[in-house]
Amino acid sequence: MISARTALAALLSASLLVACGGGGGIGNILGGLSPTPSPTSTPGSTNVGYSCPSSVNGTSTVRMAASLASFGSDAIRRAPAKASSQSSTQPSTLPGLLEVVRSSAATGARGTLSTAIAHAGGNVTQRFTFAHLGTSIEVVAVNPAKSAAIAAQMRLVPGVTNVVPMGLRYTQSVLGPVTTNDPYFQGFPGSAAPYYEAGNPAPSPAPGTSLPGQWDMHAISLGHAWAYANASEAPAGYLNASAMGTSSVRVAIVDTGADVTHPELQSKVVYTHCFITDINSGVQSSSNYVTDLDGHGTDVAGIAAADVNNSLGFVGAGGNVSLIVERVFPSPPSNCVSQLSSNPQACSTSASTADIASGIDDAVANGAKVVNLSIGASCAGGDDPLEANAVANALAANVVVVAASGNSGGSALDAPACDTGVIAVGASALSDGYPTGTYSSGAPGTSGAPVEYVPSYSNYQAGSTTWGLVAPGGDPANVGPGVDDLHWIENIYSSTAMGGATCTPDFEAPSGSQGDCRILIAGTSQATPHVSGAAALLLSVNPNLNPTQVRNYLCSDAYTLPTVSAAAQGCGRLDIYRAMADVLGDPNLPPAQ
Repeated sequence: MISARTALAALLSASLLVACGGGGGIGNILGGLSPTPSPTSTPGSTNVGYSCPSSVNGTSTVRMAASLASFGSDAIRRAPAKASSQSSTQPSTLPGLLEVVRSSAATGARGTLSTAIAHAGGNVTQRFTFAHLGTSIEVVAVNPAKSAAIAAQMRLVPGVTNVVPMGLRYTQSVLGPVTTNDPYFQGFPGSAAPYYEAGNPAPSPAPGTSLPGQWDMHAISLGHAWAYANASEAPAGYLNASAMGTSSVRVAIVDTGADVTHPELQSKVVYTHCFITDINSGVQSSSNYVTDLDGHGTDVAGIAAADVNNSLGFVGAGGNVSLIVERVFPSPPSNCVSQLSSNPQACSTSASTADIASGIDDAVANGAKVVNLSIGASCAGGDDPLEANAVANALAANVVVVAASGNSGGSALDAPACDTGVIAVGASALSDGYPTGTYSSGAPGTSGAPVEYVPSYSNYQAGSTTWGLVAPGGDPANVGPGVDDLHWIENIYSSTAMGGATCTPDFEAPSGSQGDCRILIAGTSQATPHVSGAAALLLSVNPNLNPTQVRNYLCSDAYTLPTVSAAAQGCGRLDIYRAMADVLGDPNLPPAQ
């Protein structure tokens, strides 16, 4: 997540393949390892598209060709860059937009506040009411040069509890396993998959020599958890058809949007909406279209809930659960692709906390049971009021909120992972003896006995009440030819991302198929949707679980990585098999992996 909420800004240049985005990975959106953005794409740029798309395919920038090199015949990879989450070119606030927080219970507060705002020459551009908290927030556009003085005046108004500049975010066994007909989950001949679940033999030949399956899904024992839905596998008395997820449980992806035409998502997405604030005027646009010009949101959505048993591509951790997609990141500058060779971050953008709050609120209003936030920024001094209140309001509505811990390699969580009640997720990675891995503590793994560890970029915070657990996020050392795929997380990608002409289809895709894109990517952005999908599975079998109970199950049943410090891994690495068995009351809990 390097800077946690930047939209994955990671377009690799002609020599270092890039896909426009922000962090997600070690990079900015917490999800795609990426370098630091340049000033050309910082907030306020007149070239950035601060409006929501008006169609599924968005604007003409969607199909702009980029001379991006792909590595071998493999998927697009994001370039690793382990920089600080807050660079000098990445502003974390917007002085021209103030968040005025007030108690809804303060009699006459709005009228008094409105008068004060008018006298200060400000203009209310947006209003938020958090019904579950009794709090309201006005977004006020002011002269940036007078922002501090006006904020001081606003704080004196009765009922006003806080005034801060608008924030910015960047995109950072007992059972036999169920075998689906999704090729990447099954693994290919000569590959490492289905990786190592209890009872599975070591792969032969060695990992990385062919097309690996989804090591990440097998590492968390997803197939075994799903086995509770299989009459021939589930123990007597513990068969539950919902163990593979139910469509009534909705996971909201608040991110860069999603490619809703992707064959892995088109049957899963039940609601979409876009919120984008023009940070120059404070005016927010909205639409029902979530065209993903970055790719980060599509990838996160796939990890959380890619279609299952559709004889194509990948599976998502949530199995049959549904998806809500909330796009909150603006479109990259229209000329960014032409600048990639000199500026790998030319297509990077940042999201305002007003839009993130709007996306969370809208998702909750439309039935989300889990909200995934693979985004972030520094939490120094506490989270932004708009974002923090939206998160708290969601939790008060009994919605699970999962957020990426951050990709800056620090001992503090990024926001919103630092918010009370959130499940903060760090990354794990696989050391399989291949030299491109970056495992450095203890004995490295081998092809016959891989070692799972926590990569150095993954943020953690010992003692924090929100520090949760880790899940597969990957840790590639470079992006050259021959890189071991098991050092990445492989899943779907947007066909409308910048440089979409380089979209790499699945190996087994029918000739001429469109939109079936995939990518190799890494970061806490990728770890987070594994946990969101797992949470949705638990809610599928027991809809009455509250956010605290979901967190407790995931934590108490996590697997302790033997070579990793307790601080770095939190509760441990996600093990959805044990958590599922626990929720279903199966007394024969599977052994630790």
